[in-house]
Amino acid sequence: MKIVTKKLIPQKKGNKYGFANGSGTLVVPYVYDEIGTWSEGLIFVKRERWTGFLNENGDEIIDLHGFMWEQTPVFEDGLCVLIQSGLSANYKFGCIDKNRHIVIPFLYDSCRYLGHRLWLAKKPNYKGLIAYNREIANLSQYEVSEDSYHSGLLGIAKEGRYGLLYWGCIDTMGRVVVPLSYESICIQKSCPVVIAKRQDKYCVVSSTGRELTTPIYDEIRMFNNGVSFVLQNGRWGVIDERGRCVVPPQYIEVKDFVDFRASVKDTSGQWGIIDTQGRIILTCQYMNIGVFNEGLCPVQKIGIVNSKWGFVDLNGKLVIPCNFAEVKSFMGGTCEVKRTGPVWGNDNPWGVINKKGEFVRPWDDNTVKIATTNIGNGIRIISKLFGAG
Repeated sequence: MKIVTKKLIPQKKGNKYGFANGSGTLVVPYVYDEIGTWSEGLIFVKRERWTGFLNENGDEIIDLHGFMWEQTPVFEDGLCVLIQSGLSANYKFGCIDKNRHIVIPFLYDSCRYLGHRLWLAKKPNYKGLIAYNREIANLSQYEVSEDSYHSGLLGIAKEGRYGLLYWGCIDTMGRVVVPLSYESICIQKSCPVVIAKRQDKYCVVSSTGRELTTPIYDEIRMFNNGVSFVLQNGRWGVIDERGRCVVPPQYIEVKDFVDFRASVKDTSGQWGIIDTQGRIILTCQYMNIGVFNEGLCPVQKIGIVNSKWGFVDLNGKLVIPCNFAEVKSFMGGTCEVKRTGPVWGNDNPWGVINKKGEFVRPWDDNTVKIATTNIGNGIRIISKLFGAG
Protein backbone atom coordinates (compact mmCIF):
# COMPACT_ATOMS: atom_id res chain seq x y z
CA MET A 1 0.00 0.00 0.00
CA LYS A 2 1.23 3.46 -0.86
CA ILE A 3 1.68 5.64 2.21
CA VAL A 4 1.23 9.41 2.04
CA THR A 5 1.12 11.95 4.82
CA LYS A 6 -1.05 14.50 3.09
CA LYS A 7 -4.01 14.53 0.72
CA LEU A 8 -3.01 13.74 -2.86
CA ILE A 9 -2.95 16.68 -5.25
CA PRO A 10 -4.56 16.29 -8.70
CA GLN A 11 -2.21 16.75 -11.65
CA LYS A 12 -3.11 16.95 -15.34
CA LYS A 13 -1.06 15.89 -18.32
CA GLY A 14 -2.72 16.22 -21.69
CA ASN A 15 -6.26 14.90 -21.23
CA LYS A 16 -5.43 12.62 -18.31
CA TYR A 17 -5.34 13.13 -14.55
CA GLY A 18 -2.99 11.72 -11.96
CA PHE A 19 -2.14 12.54 -8.33
CA ALA A 20 1.00 13.76 -6.60
CA ASN A 21 1.87 13.84 -2.92
CA GLY A 22 2.78 16.93 -0.91
CA SER A 23 6.38 16.73 -2.13
CA GLY A 24 5.29 16.85 -5.75
CA THR A 25 6.13 13.21 -6.43
CA LEU A 26 3.66 11.51 -8.76
CA VAL A 27 1.94 8.78 -6.74
CA VAL A 28 -0.95 7.88 -9.05
CA PRO A 29 -0.19 7.78 -12.80
CA TYR A 30 -2.03 9.83 -15.42
CA VAL A 31 -4.82 7.34 -16.15
CA TYR A 32 -8.07 9.13 -15.23
CA ASP A 33 -10.36 10.86 -17.69
CA GLU A 34 -12.47 12.60 -15.04
CA ILE A 35 -12.09 13.47 -11.37
CA GLY A 36 -14.20 15.17 -8.71
CA THR A 37 -13.21 17.00 -5.54
CA TRP A 38 -11.96 15.66 -2.21
CA SER A 39 -14.61 15.10 0.44
CA GLU A 40 -14.36 13.01 3.60
CA GLY A 41 -11.06 11.50 2.44
CA LEU A 42 -12.39 10.32 -0.93
CA ILE A 43 -12.43 11.65 -4.48
CA PHE A 44 -14.47 10.47 -7.47
CA VAL A 45 -12.40 9.19 -10.42
CA LYS A 46 -13.23 7.71 -13.79
CA ARG A 47 -11.10 5.86 -16.30
CA GLU A 48 -11.95 3.73 -19.28
CA ARG A 49 -12.82 0.51 -17.46
CA TRP A 50 -13.36 1.64 -13.88
CA THR A 51 -15.38 4.28 -12.03
CA GLY A 52 -15.39 4.84 -8.32
CA PHE A 53 -13.58 6.58 -5.48
CA LEU A 54 -9.91 7.00 -4.72
CA ASN A 55 -8.75 7.24 -1.09
CA GLU A 56 -5.93 9.40 0.26
CA ASN A 57 -3.46 6.55 -0.24
CA GLY A 58 -4.22 6.43 -3.96
CA ASP A 59 -6.15 3.16 -3.71
CA GLU A 60 -9.20 2.58 -5.89
CA ILE A 61 -12.15 1.73 -3.64
CA ILE A 62 -15.97 1.78 -3.81
CA ASP A 63 -16.53 0.54 -7.35
CA LEU A 64 -19.59 2.35 -8.76
CA HIS A 65 -20.43 -0.29 -11.37
CA GLY A 66 -24.21 -0.48 -11.68
CA PHE A 67 -24.81 3.06 -10.50
CA MET A 68 -25.38 6.40 -12.22
CA TRP A 69 -25.55 9.98 -10.99
CA GLU A 70 -26.92 13.42 -11.86
CA GLN A 71 -23.92 15.32 -10.51
CA THR A 72 -20.35 14.29 -9.78
CA PRO A 73 -20.68 11.89 -6.82
CA VAL A 74 -19.44 13.08 -3.43
CA PHE A 75 -19.73 11.75 0.10
CA GLU A 76 -21.56 13.94 2.61
CA ASP A 77 -22.06 12.80 6.19
CA GLY A 78 -20.84 9.36 5.18
CA LEU A 79 -23.34 8.76 2.36
CA CYS A 80 -23.29 9.28 -1.40
CA VAL A 81 -26.44 9.97 -3.46
CA LEU A 82 -26.59 7.76 -6.56
CA ILE A 83 -29.07 6.40 -9.10
CA GLN A 84 -29.74 2.70 -9.55
CA SER A 85 -31.39 1.46 -12.72
CA GLY A 86 -34.12 -1.13 -12.47
CA LEU A 87 -36.46 -2.88 -14.84
CA SER A 88 -37.84 -0.85 -17.76
CA ALA A 89 -35.31 1.91 -17.09
CA ASN A 90 -37.00 2.61 -13.76
CA TYR A 91 -34.27 4.82 -12.34
CA LYS A 92 -34.41 5.41 -8.60
CA PHE A 93 -32.35 7.45 -6.13
CA GLY A 94 -30.83 6.24 -2.88
CA CYS A 95 -27.56 6.34 -0.93
CA ILE A 96 -24.62 4.04 -0.24
CA ASP A 97 -22.06 4.27 2.56
CA LYS A 98 -18.27 3.99 2.27
CA ASN A 99 -18.52 0.18 2.40
CA ARG A 100 -20.86 0.27 -0.63
CA HIS A 101 -23.77 -0.84 1.55
CA ILE A 102 -27.17 0.54 0.59
CA VAL A 103 -28.28 2.73 3.48
CA ILE A 104 -31.11 4.77 1.98
CA PRO A 105 -33.01 2.35 -0.29
CA PHE A 106 -33.21 3.10 -4.00
CA LEU A 107 -36.93 3.87 -3.92
CA TYR A 108 -37.08 7.60 -4.64
CA ASP A 109 -37.47 9.83 -7.67
CA SER A 110 -35.06 12.32 -6.11
CA CYS A 111 -32.82 12.47 -3.08
CA ARG A 112 -30.96 15.54 -1.88
CA TYR A 113 -28.59 16.05 1.03
CA LEU A 114 -29.69 18.94 3.27
CA GLY A 115 -27.24 18.86 6.17
CA HIS A 116 -27.19 17.64 9.78
CA ARG A 117 -27.28 14.01 8.50
CA LEU A 118 -30.62 14.60 6.77
CA TRP A 119 -31.75 13.94 3.21
CA LEU A 120 -34.93 15.12 1.48
CA ALA A 121 -36.38 12.28 -0.60
CA LYS A 122 -39.35 12.26 -2.98
CA LYS A 123 -41.43 9.67 -4.78
CA PRO A 124 -44.99 9.70 -6.14
CA ASN A 125 -47.36 11.07 -3.49
CA TYR A 126 -44.56 11.26 -0.95
CA LYS A 127 -41.77 13.53 0.22
CA GLY A 128 -40.03 13.33 3.54
CA LEU A 129 -36.95 13.74 5.70
CA ILE A 130 -34.71 10.69 5.79
CA ALA A 131 -31.91 10.03 8.28
CA TYR A 132 -29.91 7.08 6.96
CA ASN A 133 -32.49 4.26 6.63
CA ARG A 134 -35.00 5.84 8.98
CA GLU A 135 -37.82 8.16 7.98
CA ILE A 136 -37.92 11.23 10.22
CA ALA A 137 -40.97 13.04 8.90
CA ASN A 138 -43.56 12.69 6.16
CA LEU A 139 -43.82 16.08 4.46
CA SER A 140 -46.22 15.10 1.71
CA GLN A 141 -48.86 17.58 2.86
CA TYR A 142 -46.45 20.54 2.59
CA GLU A 143 -44.65 22.59 0.01
CA VAL A 144 -40.94 22.37 0.80
CA SER A 145 -38.32 25.02 0.10
CA GLU A 146 -35.30 22.80 -0.53
CA ASP A 147 -32.82 25.68 -0.66
CA SER A 148 -34.01 27.10 2.66
CA TYR A 149 -32.37 24.56 4.99
CA HIS A 150 -30.02 26.39 7.37
CA SER A 151 -29.21 26.32 11.08
CA GLY A 152 -31.28 23.15 11.59
CA LEU A 153 -34.47 24.64 10.13
CA LEU A 154 -36.30 23.83 6.89
CA GLY A 155 -38.92 26.07 5.32
CA ILE A 156 -42.31 24.48 4.61
CA ALA A 157 -45.67 25.89 3.51
CA LYS A 158 -49.31 24.87 3.43
CA GLU A 159 -52.12 26.21 1.31
CA GLY A 160 -54.59 28.44 3.09
CA ARG A 161 -57.53 30.60 2.08
CA TYR A 162 -57.76 31.64 -1.57
CA GLY A 163 -54.92 29.28 -2.43
CA LEU A 164 -52.30 31.38 -0.64
CA LEU A 165 -49.27 29.64 0.81
CA TYR A 166 -48.44 30.21 4.46
CA TRP A 167 -44.84 29.52 5.48
CA GLY A 168 -43.18 28.23 8.63
CA CYS A 169 -40.29 25.97 9.66
CA ILE A 170 -39.65 22.46 10.92
CA ASP A 171 -36.60 21.32 12.89
CA THR A 172 -34.35 18.31 12.27
CA MET A 173 -36.95 16.02 13.88
CA GLY A 174 -39.67 17.22 11.53
CA ARG A 175 -41.50 19.17 14.23
CA VAL A 176 -43.16 22.46 13.29
CA VAL A 177 -41.30 25.07 15.34
CA VAL A 178 -42.17 28.24 13.43
CA PRO A 179 -45.94 28.31 12.80
CA LEU A 180 -47.18 28.30 9.23
CA SER A 181 -48.59 31.81 9.40
CA TYR A 182 -46.25 33.94 7.29
CA GLU A 183 -46.35 35.15 3.69
CA SER A 184 -42.65 34.42 3.32
CA ILE A 185 -39.67 33.40 5.41
CA CYS A 186 -35.90 33.71 5.13
CA ILE A 187 -33.82 31.37 7.30
CA GLN A 188 -30.49 32.85 8.34
CA LYS A 189 -27.34 30.87 7.56
CA SER A 190 -25.20 32.41 10.26
CA CYS A 191 -27.60 32.66 13.21
CA PRO A 192 -30.70 30.77 14.38
CA VAL A 193 -33.31 33.39 13.53
CA VAL A 194 -35.86 33.69 10.76
CA ILE A 195 -36.88 36.84 8.93
CA ALA A 196 -40.62 36.51 8.30
CA LYS A 197 -43.24 38.58 6.48
CA ARG A 198 -46.84 39.07 7.51
CA GLN A 199 -49.27 41.56 5.93
CA ASP A 200 -46.40 43.15 3.96
CA LYS A 201 -44.37 43.88 7.10
CA TYR A 202 -41.30 42.06 8.39
CA CYS A 203 -40.36 40.69 11.79
CA VAL A 204 -37.70 38.46 13.37
CA VAL A 205 -38.68 35.02 14.68
CA SER A 206 -36.55 32.76 16.89
CA SER A 207 -35.78 29.11 16.08
CA THR A 208 -38.47 28.14 18.61
CA GLY A 209 -41.15 30.20 16.84
CA ARG A 210 -41.25 33.19 19.20
CA GLU A 211 -41.57 36.58 17.50
CA LEU A 212 -38.61 38.65 18.66
CA THR A 213 -40.07 41.75 16.99
CA THR A 214 -43.57 42.55 15.85
CA PRO A 215 -44.12 42.88 12.08
CA ILE A 216 -43.44 46.62 11.83
CA TYR A 217 -40.51 46.88 9.41
CA ASP A 218 -40.59 47.57 5.68
CA GLU A 219 -37.33 45.66 5.22
CA ILE A 220 -34.91 43.64 7.33
CA ARG A 221 -31.46 42.90 5.95
CA MET A 222 -29.54 39.70 6.62
CA PHE A 223 -27.87 39.59 10.02
CA ASN A 224 -24.14 40.25 9.98
CA ASN A 225 -21.75 40.63 12.92
CA GLY A 226 -24.75 39.90 15.19
CA VAL A 227 -26.89 42.82 13.99
CA SER A 228 -29.13 43.78 11.09
CA PHE A 229 -30.30 47.00 9.47
CA VAL A 230 -34.07 47.53 9.52
CA LEU A 231 -36.11 50.01 7.48
CA GLN A 232 -39.11 51.79 8.99
CA ASN A 233 -40.88 54.84 7.54
CA GLY A 234 -38.02 55.52 5.13
CA ARG A 235 -35.28 55.49 7.81
CA TRP A 236 -32.73 52.82 8.68
CA GLY A 237 -31.94 51.61 12.18
CA VAL A 238 -30.20 48.59 13.74
CA ILE A 239 -31.49 45.61 15.75
CA ASP A 240 -29.61 42.68 17.27
CA GLU A 241 -30.34 38.94 17.03
CA ARG A 242 -32.71 39.16 20.00
CA GLY A 243 -34.79 41.78 18.20
CA ARG A 244 -33.67 44.59 20.50
CA CYS A 245 -33.30 48.08 19.04
CA VAL A 246 -29.64 49.10 18.92
CA VAL A 247 -30.03 52.24 16.78
CA PRO A 248 -33.47 53.82 16.25
CA PRO A 249 -34.38 54.33 12.55
CA GLN A 250 -32.69 57.61 11.59
CA TYR A 251 -30.38 57.10 8.60
CA ILE A 252 -31.42 57.61 4.98
CA GLU A 253 -28.86 55.20 3.51
CA VAL A 254 -26.61 52.48 4.94
CA LYS A 255 -23.98 49.95 3.88
CA ASP A 256 -23.60 46.50 5.43
CA PHE A 257 -21.49 45.82 8.51
CA VAL A 258 -17.90 44.69 7.89
CA ASP A 259 -15.38 44.31 10.74
CA PHE A 260 -18.20 45.35 13.10
CA ARG A 261 -18.38 48.74 11.36
CA ALA A 262 -20.93 50.16 8.90
CA SER A 263 -21.18 53.32 6.81
CA VAL A 264 -24.32 55.41 7.32
CA LYS A 265 -25.72 58.58 5.75
CA ASP A 266 -27.73 61.03 7.85
CA THR A 267 -30.39 63.51 6.76
CA SER A 268 -27.71 66.12 5.93
CA GLY A 269 -26.53 63.86 3.10
CA GLN A 270 -23.13 63.25 4.72
CA TRP A 271 -21.63 59.87 5.58
CA GLY A 272 -20.17 58.58 8.84
CA ILE A 273 -19.44 55.24 10.55
CA ILE A 274 -21.10 53.40 13.44
CA ASP A 275 -20.27 50.12 15.18
CA THR A 276 -22.52 47.18 16.03
CA GLN A 277 -23.37 48.71 19.41
CA GLY A 278 -24.66 51.86 17.77
CA ARG A 279 -21.71 54.00 18.85
CA ILE A 280 -20.63 56.74 16.44
CA ILE A 281 -17.10 55.92 15.29
CA LEU A 282 -16.96 58.75 12.75
CA THR A 283 -19.41 61.64 12.63
CA CYS A 284 -21.25 62.17 9.34
CA GLN A 285 -18.86 64.54 7.56
CA TYR A 286 -17.79 62.88 4.30
CA MET A 287 -19.28 63.06 0.81
CA ASN A 288 -19.05 59.28 0.47
CA ILE A 289 -17.65 56.29 2.35
CA GLY A 290 -16.90 52.77 1.17
CA VAL A 291 -16.70 49.63 3.33
CA PHE A 292 -13.90 48.31 5.52
CA ASN A 293 -11.37 45.89 4.13
CA GLU A 294 -8.22 44.87 6.00
CA GLY A 295 -9.04 47.41 8.71
CA LEU A 296 -9.22 50.47 6.44
CA CYS A 297 -12.20 52.21 4.85
CA PRO A 298 -12.10 54.69 1.94
CA VAL A 299 -13.63 58.12 2.56
CA GLN A 300 -14.29 60.93 0.09
CA LYS A 301 -13.96 64.58 0.99
CA ILE A 302 -15.20 67.57 -0.97
CA GLY A 303 -12.23 69.68 -2.09
CA ILE A 304 -11.94 73.21 -3.44
CA VAL A 305 -11.30 71.98 -7.01
CA ASN A 306 -12.43 68.37 -6.88
CA SER A 307 -13.32 65.60 -4.47
CA LYS A 308 -10.56 63.36 -3.16
CA TRP A 309 -10.30 60.03 -1.40
CA GLY A 310 -8.33 58.84 1.62
CA PHE A 311 -8.67 56.15 4.31
CA VAL A 312 -9.79 55.94 7.94
CA ASP A 313 -9.01 53.14 10.38
CA LEU A 314 -11.37 51.17 12.62
CA ASN A 315 -11.38 54.03 15.11
CA GLY A 316 -12.50 56.55 12.48
CA LYS A 317 -9.09 58.25 12.40
CA LEU A 318 -7.91 59.58 9.02
CA VAL A 319 -4.66 57.66 8.55
CA ILE A 320 -4.14 58.23 4.80
CA PRO A 321 -4.98 61.82 3.73
CA CYS A 322 -7.61 62.52 1.06
CA ASN A 323 -5.21 63.07 -1.85
CA PHE A 324 -6.49 60.68 -4.53
CA ALA A 325 -8.97 60.96 -7.39
CA GLU A 326 -10.03 57.34 -7.00
CA VAL A 327 -9.11 54.41 -4.77
CA LYS A 328 -9.78 50.70 -4.67
CA SER A 329 -9.91 48.41 -1.61
CA PHE A 330 -6.84 47.17 0.23
CA MET A 331 -5.84 43.63 -0.65
CA GLY A 332 -2.74 41.96 0.72
CA GLY A 333 -1.67 45.15 2.44
CA THR A 334 -1.66 47.37 -0.65
CA CYS A 335 -4.18 49.45 -2.58
CA GLU A 336 -4.38 51.00 -6.03
CA VAL A 337 -4.90 54.78 -6.07
CA LYS A 338 -5.43 57.27 -8.86
CA ARG A 339 -3.72 60.64 -9.06
CA THR A 340 -5.68 63.89 -9.05
CA GLY A 341 -5.24 66.79 -11.46
CA PRO A 342 -5.65 66.96 -15.26
CA VAL A 343 -3.52 64.99 -17.69
CA TRP A 344 -3.82 66.00 -21.35
CA GLY A 345 -5.45 63.40 -23.54
CA ASN A 346 -5.11 60.56 -21.05
CA ASP A 347 -6.81 59.18 -18.00
CA ASN A 348 -4.97 59.91 -14.77
CA PRO A 349 -2.43 57.19 -13.89
CA TRP A 350 -2.72 54.69 -11.06
CA GLY A 351 -0.16 53.90 -8.39
CA VAL A 352 0.00 51.51 -5.42
CA ILE A 353 0.31 52.47 -1.74
CA ASN A 354 0.74 50.51 1.48
CA LYS A 355 -1.25 50.97 4.69
CA LYS A 356 1.04 53.82 5.75
CA GLY A 357 0.19 55.72 2.59
CA GLU A 358 3.66 55.14 1.18
CA PHE A 359 4.05 54.38 -2.51
CA VAL A 360 5.23 50.87 -3.30
CA ARG A 361 4.67 51.51 -6.99
CA PRO A 362 4.51 55.14 -8.13
CA TRP A 363 2.27 56.25 -10.92
CA ASP A 364 3.71 56.58 -14.38
CA ASP A 365 4.46 60.25 -15.11
CA ASN A 366 5.14 59.40 -18.75
CA THR A 367 1.46 60.07 -19.30
CA VAL A 368 2.09 63.78 -18.71
CA LYS A 369 1.83 65.54 -22.10
CA ILE A 370 2.92 68.87 -23.56
CA ALA A 371 -0.08 70.80 -24.85
CA THR A 372 0.22 73.61 -27.40
CA THR A 373 -2.50 76.09 -28.23
CA ASN A 374 -2.56 78.74 -31.00
CA ILE A 375 -4.16 82.03 -30.03
CA GLY A 376 -5.04 85.00 -32.26
CA ASN A 377 -2.17 86.21 -34.52
CA GLY A 378 0.09 83.20 -34.20
CA ILE A 379 1.04 83.53 -30.52
CA ARG A 380 1.66 80.01 -29.13
CA ILE A 381 1.04 79.17 -25.51
CA ILE A 382 2.86 76.08 -24.34
CA SER A 383 1.69 74.49 -21.15
CA LYS A 384 2.91 71.41 -19.38
CA LEU A 385 0.08 69.70 -17.55
CA PHE A 386 1.17 68.02 -14.37
CA GLY A 387 -1.28 65.98 -12.32
CA ALA A 388 -0.31 67.49 -9.01
CA GLY A 389 -1.77 65.58 -6.08
